[in-house]
Amino acid sequence: MTFLYYLFSLLAAAGVFAFLFLFRKKHIFGRLTNPQLVALLYGALFILREFSGGYAIENTVGLNISSPFGAHGALWALLSLLLLWLIYAAQLLNVTYPFFERHVPMLSPVVRYASSAVYLLSIAAFPILAKSLDGALAAGFNLRTCIFAVELGVGLALSAFYLVCARESEVKRGGHLTALLAFVGMFLINLPPWVPRAIFGYGDETVKIEDFTLAHRIALYGMIVIGVLIFFLFRRSQYEVKRYALLYIAMATMISFCDRYSYETFFTNLPANMTSWPLHLCHTAMFIIPLVLIFKWDKLFYFTIFINVLGALLAMLMPNTNGANWLETLTFEFWINHYMAFLMPILLIALGIFKRAKLRQFIYSLVAFFGYYVLVLFFNAWLTNYDSGVDFFFINSDFVADKLGTWAENLRNITLVFQSGELTFTLYPVYQILYFLVYIVLSLAVWFIYEQAFGIADTYAIVLERNRKIKADRLALEVHLAGRSMQEPMNPQNE
Repeated sequence: MTFLYYLFSLLAAAGVFAFLFLFRKKHIFGRLTNPQLVALLYGALFILREFSGGYAIENTVGLNISSPFGAHGALWALLSLLLLWLIYAAQLLNVTYPFFERHVPMLSPVVRYASSAVYLLSIAAFPILAKSLDGALAAGFNLRTCIFAVELGVGLALSAFYLVCARESEVKRGGHLTALLAFVGMFLINLPPWVPRAIFGYGDETVKIEDFTLAHRIALYGMIVIGVLIFFLFRRSQYEVKRYALLYIAMATMISFCDRYSYETFFTNLPANMTSWPLHLCHTAMFIIPLVLIFKWDKLFYFTIFINVLGALLAMLMPNTNGANWLETLTFEFWINHYMAFLMPILLIALGIFKRAKLRQFIYSLVAFFGYYVLVLFFNAWLTNYDSGVDFFFINSDFVADKLGTWAENLRNITLVFQSGELTFTLYPVYQILYFLVYIVLSLAVWFIYEQAFGIADTYAIVLERNRKIKADRLALEVHLAGRSMQEPMNPQNE
């Protein structure tokens, strides 16, 4: 079957390249360029395969435990893990670059050379990748493996088209180094959450990222460092460059987060499987941020800046990873999710992608939050009939109450229970109403902090501008004096 997979891959590459080459001066579909059309097709293929189930190699621990390559296949496991990681970076680049190529010419070398190299290596190593994807199933004909082969062919064709046919943008001095560093950043941000455990195994069991241990504090400090680094990397970039960078980060982390989901989650065994839907507040941010960046939906964005940021901060202060090992997939999914839910809305404001929120936007976000809160109240009460552990937004259990003390737990003793057919709906009216009101108060505090922070930032900007003006005036004076000391009078004749 390997020959058949290679055939599909090469036919896809040849067909897509021929289409792009023959119609390089003509748009086939409306205002979309042909590379953009291919990118959308490529993205659809990726989604079709990605949500069809997990990878066989996801269960690997330390390269040789539960590996599809067996106990002695550590080298093949490592090679496939690194290649899959690289493929994630190259795929997302090839899907997004055609929509921004005029604005991010510095990425032209990455698309042309780095992506082409990744696809060529991946096609050459396809038997290994197929086994890491589907295990023993890859030995026979498998539809998902076939789609993967076609994906690699389409990706190679798109990169080859830019390499051969598209006009190469003039690369500024140091541009190739910038392109290399950009690809390294893309590679890192696309980390699949199961790779650390697959390579390094389980970490020290005594290391717990919770209860403000040293590891927990390092994780919190790391969030700040990453946010500051991203801000200073892009603060002087053009608007579309910043937008592309943040969109790439948002989509990469969304794909990483979606590793836990499959078609079965959304379309089978309903309503029981709805308990696994991404309805937690911080989970919604992973999908909202890419949408607001793609379509520039500012009204939807302001929900994230006031509501999601606060939820993500509280979640990171009280991680609900159930004591998972620090290298476990669940741990990386949690921190990737909450880093982004906290940082991205703030960066979108700080880097000028969206305007600063005013009181009106804050009120709109509270209205939207009320709608979300009522929705999860209903889902919690309904889905508890199928899974007693369902706890969207942590309002259906004592997860938060337990940390507040006995008085909060006692509030949950006041219940409202009613029947609808064979279903039982249980609400905790006093506790859940107070939970909502306290969150609103905390959101007001967040808005106040934003206002103060924006004021400080404005003051700092004014001071910097004045300093620049003073330096410019000083330079102009030195030129006018033509080498004379500033201590000398301007008009020597009138001493």
